[in-house]
Order: sequence, then C-alpha cells, then structure tokens
Amino acid sequence: MDLKQEVLLFRVRWLFIMQSKKQSFIEANINTLFGFGISYITLLFLNTIYDMSLTMFESLEITLIFTIVSVLRNYIVRRAFNRNG
Repeated sequence: MDLKQEVLLFRVRWLFIMQSKKQSFIEANINTLFGFGISYITLLFLNTIYDMSLTMFESLEITLIFTIVSVLRNYIVRRAFNRNG
C-alpha cells in the first residue's frame, strides 16, 4: 500500500470514529459556554443600538433563558435524529 492509499484509509477511518461520551460532554459544554458569551456580548451591544434600558443583570437573565432554550432544542433535535437514524 503506498502513502496516498494509507492517507486515504486514515481519513476514511477518522470519519467513522465516534466521540466518547466524555468528549461529547466536554464539547457540548464548551459550545454552550462560547454561545452564552457571544449571546451576552451581543445583547449588551444591542442594548446600546436600540436604546433599551436593560441592566447588565437583566441582560444576563435574558441570555441565560435563551441559552437554556437552545440547549433543550439541541437535545431534542439530536435525540430525534438518533432515533430516526
């Protein structure tokens, strides 16, 4: 087997390797933290653009609510795809 075939075989194998539950958990949490941070900063920015009078705490509460909704939505969609193949 030449190098080109070995590289192709490696790539094909890599595509079908599944994450462990621990890796999935870590990825999901990092994704949620990044999303939360981006959403919070965006909301603070939108407060100034639209001249909303939300405090930083109110912005934090709104961001937290949308983050929880997003996590639940992701979970439901992922379970639906897993169930239906």
